[in-house]
Amino acid sequence: MNESRRKFLRASACGLTGAALLAGMDQLNLVNAMVQQNQPDVASDYKALVCIFLSGGTDGNNMVIPFDDYTVTGGGTTNGYDNVRTGSGLAVPKSALANTKITPSNTSGVSYAFHPNLSPEANNAGQAKGFMDVWAAGKLAVLCNVGSLVQPITRTQYGQGVGRPYQLFSHSDQVNQQMSSIANTTGQTGWGGRIADKTNGLNGAIALPMNISLAGTNLFSTGVNSRQLAIAAAPTSLTALLNLSWNGPSAANPFNAGSSYRTLLGFDQGTTLVKGSTDTTTAALTADAALNAAGVPALTATFPNTSLGNQLKQVANLLKVKSTLGLTNGRQIFFCSVGGFDTHTNETVAILRTRVAMRTSRARKVAC
Repeated sequence: MNESRRKFLRASACGLTGAALLAGMDQLNLVNAMVQQNQPDVASDYKALVCIFLSGGTDGNNMVIPFDDYTVTGGGTTNGYDNVRTGSGLAVPKSALANTKITPSNTSGVSYAFHPNLSPEANNAGQAKGFMDVWAAGKLAVLCNVGSLVQPITRTQYGQGVGRPYQLFSHSDQVNQQMSSIANTTGQTGWGGRIADKTNGLNGAIALPMNISLAGTNLFSTGVNSRQLAIAAAPTSLTALLNLSWNGPSAANPFNAGSSYRTLLGFDQGTTLVKGSTDTTTAALTADAALNAAGVPALTATFPNTSLGNQLKQVANLLKVKSTLGLTNGRQIFFCSVGGFDTHTNETVAILRTRVAMRTSRARKVAC
């Protein structure tokens, strides 16, 4: 009878005694990862998720603007985009929205418009392209209501604590909630990290972890069992990303297989802290060797020389050499970030910063 390795492990795990379970919790985690239901041993294709985190607050109501319902008759100064915003100087004139108008397929024909700076070429020929052509090609969607509120609440309900997210007016807590998808307390792991916890097996044995950050270590990429790798953005070359060095005796050089240093890494694996340190060191050496072997990829896309542009360029470099890194098939999650979106004051100027970041919708070219 042919029986899959997964089914065999599952059956074997059921036969473990209670004493064995208590004595080998670390090994049990490994068994649990192996026997997850409905997950293939390794992926049969490749997919990457590139997340761009806009750190801070931004005026979402000035990014996707009502066009057909620009002014609400009888709305006074409290109901309607024009009604509420024109008096405060925050409204974008309707005349500036005609060329960035969109009509989503699920709004019964009701039209909206992107802020003109999200597609500068629409009103100014020769400007860098933004969202309009990507929208027209069916490759862009607007996802609404993604904040921490489950439903709209009134001032009274807010005062009563009904439906109110944890620390609603704390920027750092709201950032953490977006990264963790946990709104009622402080999250300890991110949703990117938890995805890696569940799907790491799809990548098999590879040199780089599933989660790679171009913006430093972060909560989004933090998992329970999975690690994240924080690397520098371009123009740092792939060979200089980890920049590991050794100045001790050659016989102990950790870059050489069989060295005394490598031998030491195999000792005391039964001690959790030592094993954790050993695993981290081994992973770093393996990743460094793989990145050094990857060389300098040749990109066909041009990226802007900005913070976000350089982050995305490094993502493109890694995608270009994924096969060299042993990831012809598998999953990867890349984390990029750009700030400057807080709007405490001077909001009409602050929203223009969106142009700088969003024009780097050249993320379209990441799959070069």
